[in-house]
Amino acid sequence: MLLWLKSSDTNNTKICAYYGRPEAGNSFYLIIFGHVHPNKQRWDRLSVGNAGGRDEPVGKTFIVDGKWHHAALVYDGRSTTRLYVDGNQDLVFNRRYSTTLPGQGFLGDSYKGVLDEIIIVNRALSQEEVKGVYEAQKLRFANTTFESINSLGTK
Repeated sequence: MLLWLKSSDTNNTKICAYYGRPEAGNSFYLIIFGHVHPNKQRWDRLSVGNAGGRDEPVGKTFIVDGKWHHAALVYDGRSTTRLYVDGNQDLVFNRRYSTTLPGQGFLGDSYKGVLDEIIIVNRALSQEEVKGVYEAQKLRFANTTFESINSLGTK
């Protein structure tokens, strides 16, 4: 799964994107924990959610800063999951998922910000491919200033 996201909301815990079935080992999602979470180490960074809410590893990069960030969550189909932020590996951990296409998905549960260019791929992308997507799109997002769909003149 690849996507661009932009948020400055530090208060709420929010799911950016979710794919799979709502049971442990059958779904993965990107979640940002707000300042209400008791563990400050999780604040304002991407975590990889696990249905049931246990063992949710957290990345290193602060992303709740009002700037566009590219995120990619890659599962190799065996046991390794990688999170990339802005083209760089931010987190690697071992977990088995049994998600297969087709699956359920949703975007933006309690998310206050903007999401764009959401892609779900049917294979594991390499680090070079993730970096290539980021590099090909980063200048366009560096010059995009809208804050929400309402700022585009639609309601």
